[in-house]
Amino acid sequence: MRDLKSNACNFCPEGLAAVPAVHFDDGFESFGRTIDPAFFEMSCDGECGQSCENGVSCTAADSGFGLVSLPSQTDDEDNTTVAIQSQSGNGGTYISKLRYRFTSRSSGFFHFKYFFAHTGRGRVRENDAVSAVLRFDNGSDVMELNNRATVASRGTYYQMYHDVGEHLIEIVVSQSLPTPPADEALFTLTSFGVSGDIRGASYQCEMCQPGTYCPEHSAGMLPCPVGTSSSGYHAAQCSQCAAGYFSADEGARQCQQCPPGTTSTAERDRCVSICRVDIDHRHWDLTSLNDVYFEPASPAADASFYLNLCNFVNRNGTSTVCEYRNGQPLQRSYACQHYTASRSYSLGTQPSFGLDESGALTFAATGGDYCSHGGMPRSTNVTLVCDPNVAGTGRLEFTREEPHCHYEFTLRSAA
Repeated sequence: MRDLKSNACNFCPEGLAAVPAVHFDDGFESFGRTIDPAFFEMSCDGECGQSCENGVSCTAADSGFGLVSLPSQTDDEDNTTVAIQSQSGNGGTYISKLRYRFTSRSSGFFHFKYFFAHTGRGRVRENDAVSAVLRFDNGSDVMELNNRATVASRGTYYQMYHDVGEHLIEIVVSQSLPTPPADEALFTLTSFGVSGDIRGASYQCEMCQPGTYCPEHSAGMLPCPVGTSSSGYHAAQCSQCAAGYFSADEGARQCQQCPPGTTSTAERDRCVSICRVDIDHRHWDLTSLNDVYFEPASPAADASFYLNLCNFVNRNGTSTVCEYRNGQPLQRSYACQHYTASRSYSLGTQPSFGLDESGALTFAATGGDYCSHGGMPRSTNVTLVCDPNVAGTGRLEFTREEPHCHYEFTLRSAA
């Protein structure tokens, strides 16, 4: 990071990172009194004027948002902010959007400060028709911005966390009813900044956030690898999940406990069945089924089901069924649907045991191959039923497929 006092670059110690950032916190003077399209995109649908009156000077007002000078209404030296108002003279309706796209190689925050002001009164009335909404990543997070935030209150400051990746910040301002020109409301940004934006520079070392780690001389907050987590700040490295716990995604803040009857792999990236189940002070030992592969009757004449409660049906790549899907090795699964040597589908890779409403033991495998008919990953559920008339290791019966690509079975056994 660059030390502003010495004008020299220094390395950050472990637990801290030199995160690049883009900041427009000085009244946007750095724009040179224009809005740089390399950073912001503007659009407007409706009556967005090309000029501004009432002592307010504007730039690019035909695009909705523009640089606006509001004398004595901001703390900036030249009173320059980014604002939106409708076409002066008729107070018509409009929908205006300001977009900021960025790429981040580190988790971080974006922040901005805003207020609403009238061109004539400098305050907001209760019956104003103007409103603003913040949308992040095409609506993954939506927040209505308070239009009671006024100049007198020094506006409202907002901050939001973001992960590594491509992101879009969008502010949508609309006026739903015609408004007299003297009472037109301006949505006004007085500051805007994004940490982690690769286009920015780093001026200080920032503490590592939960779910990330920062080794010495780190140029960004790195997400914790799969199988690890970091719950605190200033982490120089992430901790591997304990036995019986796992994290399946990068950036985990804490590890998840494996369900009953399962434990985590050596990599701590998932849980696998061990077929010993303890629930509600009841114990089941199903380890005798470790090498038992059930093949129940299939409702489809050209397909077969295969299932193992304790192990993968296609483990070690030695099985002659469920080896491939479209020429690629099929992911290791507890249940599969086999059509041909090159066409099989996983019906579940993530095992768990539980009890149904009657208290019967159940086995579930989720996270199988995606099903276009059901619009979700394929999955399997098995209900274990004691039946003294069934000999051997038991008999697996197909029950139903409901909804699409969720398969229900009953395992009858005298054990």
